[in-house]
Amino acid sequence: MEFTCKAVSGFLQNQGVKCYFMSKFEAFAYLVDDLEPEIVLVHESMLGDVNDELQKCHFKEFEKIVISQGSEYEKKINEPFDPSEIYSELVQILATEKKSS
Repeated sequence: MEFTCKAVSGFLQNQGVKCYFMSKFEAFAYLVDDLEPEIVLVHESMLGDVNDELQKCHFKEFEKIVISQGSEYEKKINEPFDPSEIYSELVQILATEKKSS
């Protein structure tokens, strides 16, 4: 997981995206409140803990996107994925969301 986080982080930073990654779960609601992210990207294996933590956040204006092999998530990136294409996939998800709202 740590290698994937570093790879994705590198590709996003090359596109000018500010990002913060955690390769293991820890309390992070304070980070969401402080950083006010546009996206919270989470692997489905951590989804239960992350959902509980997101409920504690005061800032709620973000899109939660799940990295998943399943199809039950509305906003997701299919796994396995090419880290070099993560930026374009996120842009596409956000563009689709903005069209529907």
